[in-house]
Amino acid sequence: MKSSAFDRLRRPPLGFVAVLVACGLSATTASAQSVPSSLPDALAQEVMDLNLLGSLSTQNGIGTLNYDLNPGCAVAGATCFAATTLSGPGGGPAVTVDINQASFSGAGGGSVNFAEIYYYVTYNGTGPVTIHMSDTLNASGLAQAQAYFGFGVANTGFVGPLSYSLSYAGSDGSLLAPPIYSLTNCAGPCLQGAGFNVGPLSNINNVSMTSGTPYLVDIWVDVQPANGPASATLDPYFTAPNGTFSFSAGVVNGVVNAVPEPSTWAMLILGFAGIGFMAQRRKSMSALMTA
Repeated sequence: MKSSAFDRLRRPPLGFVAVLVACGLSATTASAQSVPSSLPDALAQEVMDLNLLGSLSTQNGIGTLNYDLNPGCAVAGATCFAATTLSGPGGGPAVTVDINQASFSGAGGGSVNFAEIYYYVTYNGTGPVTIHMSDTLNASGLAQAQAYFGFGVANTGFVGPLSYSLSYAGSDGSLLAPPIYSLTNCAGPCLQGAGFNVGPLSNINNVSMTSGTPYLVDIWVDVQPANGPASATLDPYFTAPNGTFSFSAGVVNGVVNAVPEPSTWAMLILGFAGIGFMAQRRKSMSALMTA
């Protein structure tokens, strides 16, 4: 039995229903995307010393500095490392220092255990931008752990790859002109407290970024155990409702699916309801034809 022209006109085409569903799904994941860029490379450093500068170990470049079995981390089963990565588990570049057991040769601690990354970002769009923060600090007893996020327009005097002398003092403010956001979070007394805004590292919403302008991000963690475990991790990333981000080579910028708006939910429900209705209607028609 062939369907009449009237039946075909009153039957909503599946293609139209599919478009409704596709639009709804795409609306739930809309966000600025990362695109290739020619921005300067990221710069990283890792520093480990659990023996009052008696056995300092340093490394420049992205990677992990393993300090196991060195003075201060020579206890069986101890794990001590400083690590930097351009694609952390939280979605963006990450810095980590983890010391699960330490014994000092001197009294009072005073060690340097540090990881830091500088990297560039530009945004081409109308915003606003959200910077998502994810930091974890653990410090037992008298141990201390600290995480820092700095963000600002890149100093116009810097052209090409970033370069600076290895330092244990934290961020080099000369790379930013000046920081738009500068915030640190601490477990225990802050190791580097002078001149820093101290507070929880939560999401920074409605950030205004000038389209096409290079910005510099500075993230670091600093840990000082006191004959006990201590660790710190920081892993931020950027999102925006439109446009594109560009980062230093190798930087992975995680995107979390947006929560659907009420109108999006309505479109999704309408689309799936339409598909269900059509399937049921065709089933009923088939039953009538074979009756």
